[in-house]
Amino acid sequence: MLNSRLLLVFLLWVNFLSAAHAQLSGLKGNGRIQKERRPISGVREVRIDKGIDLYIKQGSQEVLVLEADENILEFITTDLDNGELRISLSRNFIRTQNLKVHLTVRTLQRLHASGGADVYSEGVLRAEKMSCIAEGGSDIRLELDVKNLTVSSSGGSDAYLKGLAQSVKATASGGSDIKAGQLRADLVVVEASGGSDAYVYADMELTARASGGASVYYSGNPKKVLRSTSGGGDVTKR
Repeated sequence: MLNSRLLLVFLLWVNFLSAAHAQLSGLKGNGRIQKERRPISGVREVRIDKGIDLYIKQGSQEVLVLEADENILEFITTDLDNGELRISLSRNFIRTQNLKVHLTVRTLQRLHASGGADVYSEGVLRAEKMSCIAEGGSDIRLELDVKNLTVSSSGGSDAYLKGLAQSVKATASGGSDIKAGQLRADLVVVEASGGSDAYVYADMELTARASGGASVYYSGNPKKVLRSTSGGGDVTKR
């Protein structure tokens, strides 16, 4: 009887380990790339995560196209709620090199990338007001023409920005970078901390704060420069 119980426990344990290994090994893409179009309407904000690559552009018609391995497509979730489009995965540990989303929007007010997601603009994104957030090892690469821009990069993320803006508020922390030396702006407020670097361009006025070993580098010839440094931070004109 004891041996039977021990055998049962052993078999259950082996089954558990097998299931755990399968879960951790993840679902592997089958290499057959397909595209799938999904309906959207009224998108103003986008949130994306879990290592998905997003290619976004502006146009007169809203379009959402997923591109991935045939057996992966069903696990890409696209939920639209009150103008916010959330793009994610319903399953963890998906192993594929082909996980792309192509999105065309009429307007974009807010972009949030996290969990290793990367975002690329195709053409110039225009807006009165825009907020861009990159965190958790994500990268965003955007060309912009905006009046008021807020950008934040944290947790080892990078934001690469170029184009035009009237005012920019930029915050880099936790070993992240904001590279906006090609984003020409009139008024810039920038703060870098925790070993981060921020590159900005200001034509009229710059307020820069650097702390905790972080650096702010600025281009342009602003008429007014306010700088504050602490904890090994520095603000430098390039």
